[in-house]
Amino acid sequence: MKHLMTALLLCMAFVSCGNKQKADAEETKKADSTQTDSLANEVSQVKIFGNPQTDFYVATIQDDGSVTLKFNRKLCDKLAQSMDIPNRLGDETKVEGLAEKCKDIKMANLGNDVNPFLVMLTEKGHVAILSLLDALSTGDMTCSGSLHGLDNIVSLKEISDIDGQGVFAVTKDGEEEWVDSNGELEGYYLMDNFEMHLSRDWNITMSDTNIDYHHTGTFCMDHLRDADSPGTFTRSLVANINGKTCRIAVSHEDGGDNYRFTFKADKDFPLVQNKPLSFVRNDCSHTAD
Repeated sequence: MKHLMTALLLCMAFVSCGNKQKADAEETKKADSTQTDSLANEVSQVKIFGNPQTDFYVATIQDDGSVTLKFNRKLCDKLAQSMDIPNRLGDETKVEGLAEKCKDIKMANLGNDVNPFLVMLTEKGHVAILSLLDALSTGDMTCSGSLHGLDNIVSLKEISDIDGQGVFAVTKDGEEEWVDSNGELEGYYLMDNFEMHLSRDWNITMSDTNIDYHHTGTFCMDHLRDADSPGTFTRSLVANINGKTCRIAVSHEDGGDNYRFTFKADKDFPLVQNKPLSFVRNDCSHTAD
């Protein structure tokens, strides 16, 4: 009888141990599953846009909200050749100048002509753009940063009609705001050794080979009411360069490629300070390599 009781106790111990091992195995399996789901969720934060075979590039929103572009070399070379510009881009690169996390992207043509843009919506409701043509010709992947006047944006809406193609930024109230590029004033403006480049995606570069000056920033258009002529407005560029604001009045001369810019600047721009200067617009830089 004593031996029988011992045998029963041993069997119960083995069963209890087996149940514990089974429970531990199930907990481990559950933990592994939870970890796998967590990893899957992390991977799902990466968003990919575009077709590598038919688009100029594939855009990827990374886990940290940054944006990278992987280019279709063949299509980009053809585009550069058709526009008579160099292709200075590599195979893959990161978009610079995006201060906020990106959450959505539209790859769109802005306007009637060939004008491909990357349009980015940030988590804070702002919009930034990058011109592929400017990126190709300069190799500079700096975007516009948050566009002036576009706030509280919740989505992007691509359109295409008889007037051309483009993107609307939709506000939280359902209003649609046009995402605009700098089409009218895009180009290189030259005067002696001074050069100003206004890009399609609202970047500005000022260079002067005489004083080894080369600085970049962003700008927007502003229309001020002319106090001397009621009902008329003066167009200005409001540029932010090195953290300082520079207002530049602009007028079109002779209906051609001659423009007059009046710089309301301080000592940072000694060459053009408070002078109305005439510039000739060119399609390419005369000072860059």
